[in-house]
Amino acid sequence: QDHKRLLDGDHEELAQLLLVGMHAAKLEAASQAQRFRAVLDRVNDAVFTVDLQGRFQDVNLPLCELTGRTAQELLGQSFFDIVCPDWAAEAMEILAAVYKTGQTRSAELCLRSGEGRKSFVDLSATRIDDDQDHAIGIQSVARDVTERKQAEEALRQSDAKTRALLAAIPDMMFRVRRDGTFLEFIPAPDLAPYVSPNEFLGKKIVDVLPPEVARKCMRAIRQ
Repeated sequence: QDHKRLLDGDHEELAQLLLVGMHAAKLEAASQAQRFRAVLDRVNDAVFTVDLQGRFQDVNLPLCELTGRTAQELLGQSFFDIVCPDWAAEAMEILAAVYKTGQTRSAELCLRSGEGRKSFVDLSATRIDDDQDHAIGIQSVARDVTERKQAEEALRQSDAKTRALLAAIPDMMFRVRRDGTFLEFIPAPDLAPYVSPNEFLGKKIVDVLPPEVARKCMRAIRQ
């Protein structure tokens, strides 16, 4: 009888220990999840996961800021709803390739915010598999490259404008280094050089022009 009471007491104590252990494990898991979420929200890049239908399952703060939407607004919404229409086919092709091959794919995409603002991102997508290697979703990292794209476009427009201005000038133009080396030749619409540019580009003025003319040119360059 006493032995039975002792076993009963052991069972009760063991059950209490298991409950305490399970509660502690849940608290630890929750704490780890919170720490992971804090780290995820502090990174500069947008990080998100979608299911096999392309619906958001998890998003971090940078994606919310990039799209002008809250996490609650994004979760359950289709990833393709934030892709610019002209880029939707490419986005679908990338995710389909990741799902089919299991290989990480990268691409540049255009995303749109709730206010219609466009952002360009470098996207890297990786398939998520379960324990049986069955695809269950896709995780992506998107880096905002909008400022770089704007700078490239501004430079392209500036270069095109400069070329147009140069083309409108009626005279031949030469770009030379301070030591007199010919670097570039811009022809005039109605004038042709006496010799082919291949015969003087990369060479120095003193090696190409008559001595007196070369001295005058070099004097002007130094001034």
